[in-house]
Amino acid sequence: MERLPSVWIEDQTKRNVPLNTMVIQQKAISLYNDLQEEEGASSEVKPFLASKGWFERFKKRLNLHNIKMSGEDASADTDSANKYPVELKKIIDEGGYTPEQVYNVDETGLFWKRMPASISIEEKSAPGFKASKDRLTLLLGGNASDNAPSHPVNLNDLSDNVRVEYIPKNTTSLLQPMDQGVIANFKAYYLKKTFLQLIKAIDGEDKPTIRDFWKKFNILDAVDNIAESWDEVKTSAKNGSWINIWPECVHEFQGFSQAESLQQIQQDIVTLANNVGFEEVIENDVVELLESHREDLTNEDLMMLEQERAAGQEEDIESPPTPLQLTTKDV
Repeated sequence: MERLPSVWIEDQTKRNVPLNTMVIQQKAISLYNDLQEEEGASSEVKPFLASKGWFERFKKRLNLHNIKMSGEDASADTDSANKYPVELKKIIDEGGYTPEQVYNVDETGLFWKRMPASISIEEKSAPGFKASKDRLTLLLGGNASDNAPSHPVNLNDLSDNVRVEYIPKNTTSLLQPMDQGVIANFKAYYLKKTFLQLIKAIDGEDKPTIRDFWKKFNILDAVDNIAESWDEVKTSAKNGSWINIWPECVHEFQGFSQAESLQQIQQDIVTLANNVGFEEVIENDVVELLESHREDLTNEDLMMLEQERAAGQEEDIESPPTPLQLTTKDV
C-alpha cells in the first residue's frame, strides 16, 4: 500500500506540484480504501487514519527526504505575472542581451506509448497488455529568436557568464513561453508521428496487432520521434510564445496561431484513424489523450502500475537451466 503513495509523490515532485502533509495523508487514505475495496471480503478490515506519526514513519521507511513540501496556493498569480515582464526587460537591457541569447526551458511529462482509448480498448483484455502509462520527463526549450544556431551539449558546458532567471511561482500559465502553446503543439506532433508509424505497421503484409507494435516500440523510437516532433514546431510559434513576457522580441505578432495549428493536427490524426478503419475515433478522443499528459495519476493508474511492476518482476525471475544429462553412450 505504501509503495503506491510513494510513486504518486515522485510523480507530483517531478511535475513540481506543491505538496503538504494533509494532501499526502488524504491520498494515502484514498488509496487504502480503494485497495481494500478491490480485495473485497478477503481483505482484513483494519482502520487506517494516516496519522502524522504514520507519515513520519512512512518518510523514513521509504527514504523520502526530497519531498517538496509547500502550503502555497497553486493558482495563477496575476499580480506577479503583470510585474515580471518589466523586471525581465530591465535585466535584458542592462545585460545587452539579444533574442538569440535569451532562452526559456520548461519541464513536461510525455506518455510515450499511449493512443486514444477508443483504439486500444479491445487490446486491454489481451494477455500481457500494459496500460501504456510509461511517462518520460522532457526539458523543452529554445531562444527568443527565429533561429537557434547552436545549443550547449549539456548544462555543465555553461560558463559563469550565463545568467539564469526564474519566473515567479504560479505564473507558468500566464508567462512561461513554452507553456503558451509550444509544448501542446509538440505533443500533438509526437502523437501524430507515432500514430502514423502504428498505422503503417498494422497495415503491413503480416498485419501485426497494436499490442505487437507496442512490444517493439522502445525508448529509442520515442527519442527519435521526440526530436523530429520538436523540429516540426514552427519557428513563428516559438517566437510568438514570448509575447506575454518579452513582447519586444516578437516579430510581426498577429495573434496566437498555435491554437489553430493544434486543432489542425488533431483533425489530421482523426482523419488518419478513420481512413484505416478506426472510425470510432473522434477529435474529442485525441484532445483527451493530449490533456492526459498533464493529469495527476489516479488511484486506478497507481494500482495498475503496481500490478505491472509485480508482473515484470515475475517475468524477470528466470528458471535455472536444466542440468546437462549425459548417458554412457554419449560419453
